[in-house]
Formats: sequence, structure tokens, C-alpha cells
Amino acid sequence: YDGMDILYMLGVDQHFDLTQWSPELVNALVAAEVNEIGEFVRLPLIVTTTPRVAKWIRGTTDYPTGDGGATGATGDKKDDRRS
Repeated sequence: YDGMDILYMLGVDQHFDLTQWSPELVNALVAAEVNEIGEFVRLPLIVTTTPRVAKWIRGTTDYPTGDGGATGATGDKKDDRRS
């Protein structure tokens, strides 16, 4: 299917004269909208995986502990693994 076929299937031709519309422009607009719909899936996936992927690329395995980056009295980052 292309964008014009989709408009005809949706019955848009009953309200507008589609013969005056550029099929290339319609296809571009449909592609842009489909891309935007994908953001609902893509954005949460990227937000949740980016920190782990960045650490994997750097070669570290110490993932965030969820303490919000709290520091001890000396200003050093807390490291629960040392105890």
C-alpha cells in the first residue's frame, strides 16, 4: 500500500478531492506520522537501556545502585562492594 491507497481505504475521498493531491507528498506525510507513532515504543526503551549499554561499552559492570549518587563523609562515592 501507499499513502493514497490508505486515504482511499479510510474514505477520505468522500470528503476531499484526492486527485489534486501529490502522491509523493502524501507518502512523505504518512511516513512521518508512522515514525512519530513509533516514539511511544522507542523512547521508553532507549531511556531504560542507555545507562546499561554505556557501561557495557566502557567495560564496567558496576551498575547504579539507586542511592542517587550519595557520598560519604570524605566526599567519596559509596561503594557497598568494599565491605
